[in-house]
Amino acid sequence: MALMDESQLVFRGLPLAAALLLAAAAAAALILLYRRELRLAPRRLGFLLLGLRVAVALALAVLLLDAAFKLPREKLVPAKLLLLIDGSQSMGLADASRPAWQLEAEARALGLAISEEVRRRLSAMTRLQLAEAMLKDGRPAGGRRLLAALEERYQVIPFFLKKGAQELPLEPDGSLKLPPADGKQTDLGDPIVDAAIRQSPDLFSVALLVSDGGHNSGKRPEEVLGALRMGGIPLFTLGAGAAEPPADVRIAALEAPQAAFQGEEVQIHLSIAASRLEALTLPVKVLQGEEAIQEASIDLPSSFKEEATASMTLSFTPKNKGRSKFTASFPSQSGETAAENNRRDFWLNVIEEKVKVLFLDGSPRWEFRYLREALKNDATLAAESFLVTRPPDRRLPPGFPRDRDGLFAFDVIVLGDVDREVFTREELAGLRDFAVTRGGSIVFIAGERAMPYAYASTPVEELFPVKLLSPRPARPGAPGGAEGWQIALTAAGERSAVLRLDPSRERNRELWSLFPKVSWICPHAGAGPGAEVWAYARNSAAAAAGSAGAEPAEAEKSGALLLSQNAGAGRAFFAATDETWRWRYRAGEEHFAKFWGQLVRWLAAGRLPPGDDQARLATDQPQYEIPEKVAIRALLLHAGELQWDGPDFRVDAEVTSLSGEVSGGASRRVRLEAVPKSGGIFRGSIGTGSESNGLEAGEYRARLLVPALPGYGAREDRAAARFAVSEPPSREAEARARGEALLARLAERAAPGGRYLPLERAPELLEALPEKSRRVKESRLYDQWALAWPILLILAALLAIEWVIRKRCDLS
Repeated sequence: MALMDESQLVFRGLPLAAALLLAAAAAAALILLYRRELRLAPRRLGFLLLGLRVAVALALAVLLLDAAFKLPREKLVPAKLLLLIDGSQSMGLADASRPAWQLEAEARALGLAISEEVRRRLSAMTRLQLAEAMLKDGRPAGGRRLLAALEERYQVIPFFLKKGAQELPLEPDGSLKLPPADGKQTDLGDPIVDAAIRQSPDLFSVALLVSDGGHNSGKRPEEVLGALRMGGIPLFTLGAGAAEPPADVRIAALEAPQAAFQGEEVQIHLSIAASRLEALTLPVKVLQGEEAIQEASIDLPSSFKEEATASMTLSFTPKNKGRSKFTASFPSQSGETAAENNRRDFWLNVIEEKVKVLFLDGSPRWEFRYLREALKNDATLAAESFLVTRPPDRRLPPGFPRDRDGLFAFDVIVLGDVDREVFTREELAGLRDFAVTRGGSIVFIAGERAMPYAYASTPVEELFPVKLLSPRPARPGAPGGAEGWQIALTAAGERSAVLRLDPSRERNRELWSLFPKVSWICPHAGAGPGAEVWAYARNSAAAAAGSAGAEPAEAEKSGALLLSQNAGAGRAFFAATDETWRWRYRAGEEHFAKFWGQLVRWLAAGRLPPGDDQARLATDQPQYEIPEKVAIRALLLHAGELQWDGPDFRVDAEVTSLSGEVSGGASRRVRLEAVPKSGGIFRGSIGTGSESNGLEAGEYRARLLVPALPGYGAREDRAAARFAVSEPPSREAEARARGEALLARLAERAAPGGRYLPLERAPELLEALPEKSRRVKESRLYDQWALAWPILLILAALLAIEWVIRKRCDLS
């Protein structure tokens, strides 16, 4: 009754008064025009004709009013349900080892009679398939199917969570058709908020997440889901996957060098994790191609109560030179559900030639004495060591190469605390060009007398990875005091193969913390803009005084102790102390010699390998992990005979897949740009991963193309380099239990009212979800044009009756 009281007639055309006035005027005009007919026709018939004409005029006036009847009503608006389905790879796993009670609960939820056939079918279903079946066929109270029941109460908006949130259409019959679960990572934070932002907060009221709780990417979901709390949106979570961890043993981590010298023993470090298995002895193999080159075994304890981990180091000697793929693997164990994580590939570049090292120092200090012996005793190095002559006639010693050709024959130059005056300006320029133009590497070891400040404002200064103080400090060094300076590794240092003194990252970090403290470091103004700091000096007394409150990145730069940078076509390394010899304390030559040997070999690994008679080509490492860029470098051996610095001169690398098509075609061309003043060195890069339209995972070969060299592109033996691209280590393929703790926390962190339920209890969801539908008042207009045909028929009838009467009365 209240709604009927609010009904009203509205006019949207001429104002009512104007329309009535117009109608009256029309009626008066009709009476005046047809007075004669009133006298000619019988009285009753005349008034009938006049009445018909007035009726037509009034009908036209009503049309001009554009009348409408406004009828209010109440409409039930269902709340929107944001259905979020995890589409990551882990949802594609089949938990075949689910306990019997879980299988029986799933069968009951799907309305299936429990039998061996049903158990077998459920065991073979992936997590996503089971979630889809539970939404489609799950039976809440009353026998209705779950998704259909949800669609009766809510406007369901499905989203598939991969990288972001992808909205899914509902099928015409109201069912869902889900894409494959192939997302490479699981992010249960930002994609959920992204889906919520796409919908106005007042258009939906509830969010439902179906996931196995395997978050491994992006921010912590608890930090992001505050947006749901602010919007008043409760989150319900359904947990897919096994209630208990399945039996599994996997390679959790593999650490290996990227380069080694032929005949050198290589060490790799494996971390192996096992769950829900009896104690076992696991045989592990290292394969080069398909051939086993090393075998060992590791003992794993029982892992029924918690995941057991063990580490092992494998040593082997590679058989072939060049870049080769190696594999660490072990056989699948009884009861194990996933065998894909039982193997891990890695690439190694085996170098045949010895590294040629030139070592020059200004005095026989301890650093020089021990380093000279370490370089001499390393079978992979061919080192020549020299000392500047004694005062007062200090000059370069006999046999030290003074010309460029002599310098350029070496791979690495180690320059100690040498007086600047022993070099001419030309010789200093030659040292710079050794790195910048020919791709060699230089190591600078600081000293109290000359290095590095004596070389300020010389061509060598541009190679330093540190910035020099100006003016030069009065003291030659920064004393560490009684406490000394503790060596600390940066994140880059922990990743670097140069500072890896033990294959285990944890053990390696411990070794560096146990080294004797440094009593002297060279003062400087911090790391240069292009430098990478591997280790820095941390003074314990200063830290106790409060300087430890500085930003870690600033402390690392200002106290940089070991750092490197690219220098043109080559590399430069700086040691801000001459006390690395102290690392021999209690360990003898082991760690000291290993560090310097690894450093020199790493510096030399950047040199270009042998190619053909025209050019050389290489990538800076044998294996890349998406999304790293593949860096390609080429050297034209006879660049002086070509106008290579002209605008039309091109050097390209043709990248071809050895394991299928390259994304975007059969091959990709990479433009290599000339390095200024390099004498013929060219550099370029290509991205990896689909995001940058780069190379996908696989093995590749890059071959050089130089149009200016006639016939070079058709040569089969032209300079080439092999490399591999791999996916980053992913936890998606790990067989593990559903993350119930995380899913429960997510339900708690959103707006109040949310709840976590395991997937086998999905039918209970319908009772748990809040009733948030609302009634909204709206008005509906019924305008006169809805009756257009009846009005036109009435008008036509009126006019027809008038015409018939006029004909009969002969009034036409």
